[in-house]
Amino acid sequence: MNRDETVIAIRPEIKLTETPQLPIEQFMHTTLRPILKFQHIILVSWFEDFIERNKISLPQHPKLKSQAIEDLLKVNQKLRHAMFGLVSGHFTQLELNFYLQHYTELNKRIVGMIVKRIHDHYQLRLSNTD
Repeated sequence: MNRDETVIAIRPEIKLTETPQLPIEQFMHTTLRPILKFQHIILVSWFEDFIERNKISLPQHPKLKSQAIEDLLKVNQKLRHAMFGLVSGHFTQLELNFYLQHYTELNKRIVGMIVKRIHDHYQLRLSNTD
């Protein structure tokens, strides 16, 4: 099994309720969502370590927390690059080529997807402590 086959084989399957039409949407659903699901705990752990090391406190209000997470990922290049590395390291060669052709649009979408995952993780953790 070569590298591309291996990275595809370890991704979780995600059932699609609709067929994406645009190539960027297809990439999001067939590549990014499975990678983000697979890397979920790593992304969250990396983020939590980052805010702890840098003594950053997040607001408690859900909308403010989500905005603070997004701001951190947009402004802090070290965190941003680490998160992109945790995702892009799981691309096949063809996926990497597609990503490099559309990185501006895909980076926006990746940030949005990571923010949602981290925010949902905090919401789930909060609801489990009630």
